[in-house]
Amino acid sequence: MSKKGSRSSSQNMGGLFTFALVAVFAVLALLVAVVGVQAYQSVLDTTERNNETRMSLSYFINKVRAGDSYGYIHIDEYDGNDMLVFDHNYDGEEYQTRIYYYDGAIYEQFTSMDDDEFYPDYGEYLISSVSSFEVEIDPSGLMALTVIFDGDEESEGEAYTVHVAVRTMAQRRG
Repeated sequence: MSKKGSRSSSQNMGGLFTFALVAVFAVLALLVAVVGVQAYQSVLDTTERNNETRMSLSYFINKVRAGDSYGYIHIDEYDGNDMLVFDHNYDGEEYQTRIYYYDGAIYEQFTSMDDDEFYPDYGEYLISSVSSFEVEIDPSGLMALTVIFDGDEESEGEAYTVHVAVRTMAQRRG
């Protein structure tokens, strides 16, 4: 009888050990899945941010190249921030396209040159989560456009700079 009770106890211990092993495996598999999902989400977030950054900087490069054909690009200043300005002439009328930083974003505004007042909130929203927009043109005509994106709790914002050769330009601050 004692052999029978011993065998039953041994089988119970074996079953308990098997159950514990399967439970540990399930918990570890779940943990690996959670870590994998977090890593995948991080990769997606980084890819999305890189695509947004690349597209916005490409927009600026193309805008400068298109505005360069009109022959007049300059830098103005509004509220202590750089403003990239393109002067245009359409059917004898003078217009300006202004790209500027305002209220945590970059905006673009198309307006008549006769319009002396500048209303930054009238612009078209281009890029969000920006802490700075800087434009410099060196004497050789090389333009540097720098966008500094907002950081998060863990890191400071990232700065991205693109350089564009401007064929016809004038620089003025005011």
